[in-house]
Amino acid sequence: MSVNSIWSCGSGVGSGLSKNSVVPGESDVYKQALANFGEKPIVQSVACATETTYMVIGGVVSACGVGMVGSQTRSTYNTPTPIAPLDKSKAKSVVCNTHQSKNFIFVLMEDGSLFTIGNSNDFRTGLGSEIDIMTPRFVDGFDSPVHQVVVGVCHSVAITVSGGIYFWGRPFGYRGELFTTPTRFPKYEKILNSQTKLKQIVAGDSFTLFLTDDGQLYGVGDQEVAHCLDSTRDLETDQPVLLEFKDNGQVSQVTCGDSHVVILTDDGRVLSWGLNKNGALGINMVTYDHAQLKPMFIDALPKSIYIHSSYYSNFVITESGDVFSWGYNVKGSLGTNHTRNLITPEKVVGLPTAVEADIRISAFATCESYTLFLMTSNLNGQIPEIVGKVDLKEYQGKQLPRYPDIPEWMANPDITDPKVLSTGSIFGTGNEVDHSMVIFRNTKNLDDKGKPISVAVGSKCSYAVYEDGAMYAWGNGYALGQGTETICKEPSRLWDLDMVKVVQCVACIDDVAFAITDRGSVYGWGKAINYIQGTGQEADSVHPRMLEGFQTGIKKLAVSGTHCLALDKNGAIYAWGMGKALGNRNRSSTEKGPKKIQDQTFLAIDIAAGRNFSMMLTDSGHILSWGEGLQGQLGHGSNKFASLPTLIRDIPDKFVSIAAGPDYAAGVTLEGDVYMWGSKESELLDFINPSNTADFYDRPQKVPRFGTISTLECTSFNCFAISDKGSLFAWGNPHIGIGTGMKIKSPSRIESVQGAIVQQVAASDWQCLCLVSPTSTPVKKAPGMEIVLKEAATIISPPSTPLSMLSSELVGTKIAGAEEGDSVEDITQHEDYIKTLTDEVKFWKQIDQDMDISVWCGKIAEVKEFLNRPDSYHYPPNITQSITHSQKVIPAGERVIKGWIMYSINFKDYESDRIVLITTEAIHRLKYDWKTLSVIHDKVFPLKDIYKVKVGRFTNWNRTVSSSLRSKVYEKQVGIQIWFQNPSTWKPPSFIQPFKKNTKVPYITLRPAVNIEGSSADDQELICAEFGSALQCAIHAKRNGNKPITLLHKFSRDSPSKNNELPPFPVRKVEALQRFSGNGLLSFAHNKFIAKTHTGFVDPSTTTTTNNAK
Repeated sequence: MSVNSIWSCGSGVGSGLSKNSVVPGESDVYKQALANFGEKPIVQSVACATETTYMVIGGVVSACGVGMVGSQTRSTYNTPTPIAPLDKSKAKSVVCNTHQSKNFIFVLMEDGSLFTIGNSNDFRTGLGSEIDIMTPRFVDGFDSPVHQVVVGVCHSVAITVSGGIYFWGRPFGYRGELFTTPTRFPKYEKILNSQTKLKQIVAGDSFTLFLTDDGQLYGVGDQEVAHCLDSTRDLETDQPVLLEFKDNGQVSQVTCGDSHVVILTDDGRVLSWGLNKNGALGINMVTYDHAQLKPMFIDALPKSIYIHSSYYSNFVITESGDVFSWGYNVKGSLGTNHTRNLITPEKVVGLPTAVEADIRISAFATCESYTLFLMTSNLNGQIPEIVGKVDLKEYQGKQLPRYPDIPEWMANPDITDPKVLSTGSIFGTGNEVDHSMVIFRNTKNLDDKGKPISVAVGSKCSYAVYEDGAMYAWGNGYALGQGTETICKEPSRLWDLDMVKVVQCVACIDDVAFAITDRGSVYGWGKAINYIQGTGQEADSVHPRMLEGFQTGIKKLAVSGTHCLALDKNGAIYAWGMGKALGNRNRSSTEKGPKKIQDQTFLAIDIAAGRNFSMMLTDSGHILSWGEGLQGQLGHGSNKFASLPTLIRDIPDKFVSIAAGPDYAAGVTLEGDVYMWGSKESELLDFINPSNTADFYDRPQKVPRFGTISTLECTSFNCFAISDKGSLFAWGNPHIGIGTGMKIKSPSRIESVQGAIVQQVAASDWQCLCLVSPTSTPVKKAPGMEIVLKEAATIISPPSTPLSMLSSELVGTKIAGAEEGDSVEDITQHEDYIKTLTDEVKFWKQIDQDMDISVWCGKIAEVKEFLNRPDSYHYPPNITQSITHSQKVIPAGERVIKGWIMYSINFKDYESDRIVLITTEAIHRLKYDWKTLSVIHDKVFPLKDIYKVKVGRFTNWNRTVSSSLRSKVYEKQVGIQIWFQNPSTWKPPSFIQPFKKNTKVPYITLRPAVNIEGSSADDQELICAEFGSALQCAIHAKRNGNKPITLLHKFSRDSPSKNNELPPFPVRKVEALQRFSGNGLLSFAHNKFIAKTHTGFVDPSTTTTTNNAK
């Protein structure tokens, strides 16, 4: 509406007057402000706080006065000044309360977004914080654009275009429930919109009134405080109460001050009730503490057309255009030419009348200090805009938009580079102890460290990683990584990691921490509880130690109180720790170091770990979970245990990221929606469906949308969500990171990081760290957004179940690359037979009693323990020491299973003693200098190249060994041949130069060397059995790394003739072989009819080495 002039009376800078006045006069300040917008300036809205005026002119919101003027550095504007950065968009209206100095303001933009500044006591700004807001902040949590917002003394109410009713602050008084952020009340919507539509909303001190289009007035709040509700109720009311007005006529308008109500009936009469403070009721009563519980007519007023109330002041426009006022007038704000409080209405003097200048009042703005009158000509009988008017007709039958996200122009000027913000404990941060400890603020002690790229928080330790690869820690405990259990009062560099470049840090509340390097190596340290540190040590580790067992670089870790998961760059998952979620088919087990999970059929792009349960996300957007499910945390529709990764079925959406708390889980979909499931004990899932009384959700529940979410961080006490635009949301116990000691029941945008891009958040019950960057930087994408999700999940390992049992949700109608294979019966028959052939029958039986071989073989420590049992072969101490010493040449990441002394026999019978080591990656044949105790040469044979292994008598191997090995000297000796191609297709050359080097032969032959004092035949056979066991375990462990290994799936043709009735098995690739229980890919046969031999091995450390016959 175009405004000709703004008149005011009272006192204060916000009045726009050069001096105090008890009679309205035109303001020169606002006259100039209007002139800046042309001949017919459009004033959409105006509101007054204690000493500040806010107005929207031409879509620009400005402030004039003293107090909350929207600036961090200024508290006074003598002329209307645009509030930055709201001047970068179009504003629609502005509202504020007028209660003394505790003012708070809301600005409603044209797109329906809501912003606030001001006092945050009792969470009246709706930001989840009680820290005063000096500059505009975005208010979030609505289902659709906001249509109208009104404010009371300590609470606010908003109506969205969908008809949603939201409260925050203290709508039910100090005895009622406190709402820290906008909270929807569907039960109000059902009552108030059941048959009629809302027409108007007003709010006072601890009460709210709703007027419907049929003239019915409902109220909610605390009757004892306001005395403005049903007089028969003395307790706070959280259900709308219909207020009866018998014989009083139908209500057409309603307005209220702090603790009184004024209504206008359809026949022009005015009634009031409530508290008579400062004469606010206008009923000619001098007793200010009188509580009028029933509506009472104000007889002194003529027929009226408009009413307006604020604080303890009231204004009425009569049918003739006159203005009357009553109530609080200590500063002359009523315009009656004096400063006495008025207990009955008096006419406002000094205003131009409609007859004189064809000018009428188009809007009021009132506070305790002054009043503004907006004067407009040619109103044609229109009345001023009704405060709190609701009209949703234009939205009916239309597809409603979602609530707008925070705009890009809301940039925090203090965030010019990536920073680490912190909240909670100030220990080590360099920040001061004050009321802002509960909100995110800059971590001063990290300012000079460089560009942060990763943060983590543990039990009492915090960590930050920087672009140059340096990692810093502060706090106290075992996980500081400083070489001792100590206290770091400021961030200290982990010098043990100085030789590597750290790119990511991870920690858990059990005082354990990890670092991931740019090469994918993982270092762990801290307490040895549940072996989570992954070093295999029984004792606590105060120094970072590199974890062994990873076959490829690691890109992500997920840690819980029971176990840890690692995701490598090829999509394979490793697990270690204790409990029920290690993915090895056991209800409870222990893995002291990283080991690939069993039966991982599909490639993973994300992982999550909770207490005794695990999850993985496939590249098709599906979630698989396994472990303990007693509280529904697996999402399978039951509370049963799952030993293997099992699909969470029947969810129409595809997921891009997952997260887990101790006993609940969550996932984010491609559209940015959030699903949650699991235990409700923490109350973090209660907002999903407040009426649900179950103890847990055993199926994923789609939560009410609160933004387009990208990633989640779940803890035992709260949840954090980062949106696709870098905004941070949180709910739960907000003593860490939200800004208050009150519980936040539903997702709320974190005010203290608005205007920055949140890249990562990490929290414990000690500190919370937030890694932020300027708004010009891109947001870190969810794992599922970094790739194009596929229709069918990628298979990286043969399934553990028949193909027909795999869900079509994961693999579609056909699995790419799947081939017809051996039947289950054939494979089982063969594997059982192989067990009976070998000398490790007891060994395999012992294993099969406990767990599947595919799981056991990954446990290198247990394999070592078995191979060194008392009845194993043992070398003299000096030789054992040399074998151990030779292992220094083994590359980092390979785990040595065992080593032996063996003769390596070339094609022309030339023997040379070698140390042979089997690791998780290869067979190492080392030439060792026994005098200098050094490795001269290392020949490596990768496990992936092995085709077949033969163990037996040399005389049974025919042409695949030299003629001398078939002589009587060796006829009863046992050896090992390792083939790298099919022996049946290889033909030896007719002639080879005796001493020609680099002759390529597709096998190596090894003959165990034994102590001459021992029984050589038995010892040789024992060593061969140990070698075969170790090699079989190594290849099984390698197989679990999902790398193709071509093996001959059959027993040796040189086995005893009594077994020849079993048909040979075809050559198969591991990647196409279904996996079943048993110990079978690598097969080797032991001839159990070998006689004793008479040769032995003389200790090489002695001066002479000979082979003698007994």
